Amino acid sequence: MKLQEEFGLHGHFKILGRYSPNEPWKILVEQDNLIVDTGRGFLRDKLSGSDTTNYLKSFAIGVGTTSPVVGNTGLESAVAYSGTDVYKAFEEFTEDDFRSVTYVGYLSSPEPVTQPVDITEIGLFTGLGVSPGIMICRATFDAITKTSSLELRIEYLVSI
Repeated sequence: MKLQEEFGLHGHFKILGRYSPNEPWKILVEQDNLIVDTGRGFLRDKLSGSDTTNYLKSFAIGVGTTSPVVGNTGLESAVAYSGTDVYKAFEEFTEDDFRSVTYVGYLSSPEPVTQPVDITEIGLFTGLGVSPGIMICRATFDAITKTSSLELRIEYLVSI
């Protein structure tokens, strides 16, 4: 990831799970992810002012297992969380400091539509619903079997 280090872009995520609203969240996976070329282009366009409309809005999950590469523009095999909607809005975000933001989203018990499913990839996007917009980053990880008894919390940190 030397190129990312030179640009100073960094992505990191956690997926936490729990089986009951009364129990604490437990970390299921935590790792860095790849900021893809379209994500770097997104940042460039923000800095230059050529894009004043797009912003980071959503995450998507999938079952793809191919390792991320900088040329990725979408997930390998995205999974719909509701109906045909794939790109789920983040429910909150915090500006952690002058150079980073953490986005938080959730998959409730009935999400995604098809369960059980072994989730193995995640990405951050500017679109919502069925429209991906621009993919910022992507990661693959060991499978998390999502069932209707498991809620997931996704925490995505992006820093520059």
